[in-house]
Amino acid sequence: MGIILSRRIIQDALGNEVSALAGRRVPTYGIGGLLRSHMLATRDEAPHLSPAQRLLALKAATDMALAALQAEAKGMADSEQFALGFYQAARALIDRDCGDIDLTVDAIALGLGCSRASLYRVFAARGESVAAVIWATRLDHAQRLLRSRGHAHLLIAEIAFRCGFADQATFNRMFKRRYGMTPRDAREVAH
Repeated sequence: MGIILSRRIIQDALGNEVSALAGRRVPTYGIGGLLRSHMLATRDEAPHLSPAQRLLALKAATDMALAALQAEAKGMADSEQFALGFYQAARALIDRDCGDIDLTVDAIALGLGCSRASLYRVFAARGESVAAVIWATRLDHAQRLLRSRGHAHLLIAEIAFRCGFADQATFNRMFKRRYGMTPRDAREVAH
């Protein structure tokens, strides 16, 4: 058995963004389980129902189907909102701790109370790599320090260390790859 609902009825109930639900199945628990039970009972009792009663049973099934679709759409929206909040929390942790040489994917996952796989999935959904974001954040922080007059007294090696780099050679190489100039050149251009 199945229910066919017009696009207009679904749009009236859910709004214009119904394409995200295309091809999705209604879960067999919750309101979806009630819908399934109702449809099976309607099928079994249909020979004993009047046309008006069949219409009433069909209306109840339609209402339950729309409620199940609304619950599914809300679950998708809640999931997307959670993923966005989770991503923002990870980025805030990276921004805050980018100077820690021990900041790794494992440390971020531990700090957020999640698995590495969950962390990778959230970043991959945005076309990013967790490790690449860590390094980019460190380099951006270093560039701000190099260009700041308030930090002109710091040695480049000290800036590298403050930004989470274990050695100046790696810092110099990565900085030049990202910005097209050495840290020393960046400092000179800024001052």
